[in-house]
Amino acid sequence: GQSRLKIVAYDLMVFLYDIINDRKLPDFLIHDGVFHGISLKTRINTINYVYHKYLENAKHKQFQYIVTFNEDEIFIPDDKTSEYGKFDFDFKKSIVAEFQDVAEKTIFKRIFG
Repeated sequence: GQSRLKIVAYDLMVFLYDIINDRKLPDFLIHDGVFHGISLKTRINTINYVYHKYLENAKHKQFQYIVTFNEDEIFIPDDKTSEYGKFDFDFKKSIVAEFQDVAEKTIFKRIFG
């Protein structure tokens, strides 16, 4: 988890620096599976941090932070919010697409191989 967290921290540092300084680079960052192995509390804190940075910069410059998770990596049971924390926004409203390992719920509506 520590090496993955270093990747997240470095990427966010460079990305947010570019946003704040209005550099002419893409206004999105994609992390695919990088949070696997990072504690749930750290995931929540990181996502909340990015959310608040978005709010701070929304009038100046908007950006997208695209992340992928397995459902068990991001779900917070109600009885665990005091232990892990909670999102400062409605996470479910931020979900653009959900996929599963059954043909009709995969991205291409079929299983390959």
